[in-house]
Amino acid sequence: METLQFPWTELHRKIESVRTIRNYGRVKEVVGMVIEGQGPASAIGDLCALQTREGREVIAEVVGFRGDLTLLMPLGETRGLKPGSRIVPQRFCATARVGQGLLGRILDGTGKPIDEKGPLVLEEERPLHGP
Repeated sequence: METLQFPWTELHRKIESVRTIRNYGRVKEVVGMVIEGQGPASAIGDLCALQTREGREVIAEVVGFRGDLTLLMPLGETRGLKPGSRIVPQRFCATARVGQGLLGRILDGTGKPIDEKGPLVLEEERPLHGP
């Protein structure tokens, strides 16, 4: 009886070379702290990464819609954003890591430590908004 040989290496190489579809949008306008974007398909509360001309990412939350435009509120500095900047969906809801490691720590508005005591060691991730 012959042993069936399957070309796993060849199959793996072909799978790796397949181009995947990426859902993204573009910044249309920035007015004050509101960013208007064409796409991506998203819902209120979703988080997106906006790419600046320097390659830095600005995280923003979807806060509304105006016609076919998505309205985003940045959670950080917007310097470097411009019309045409890419908008890439990140996750479907805002979450925060929690645990005893938060006690006595100082964080910025996005949950990053600013007290120079090293990285946070946290046990759980919880949604910021209830069910």
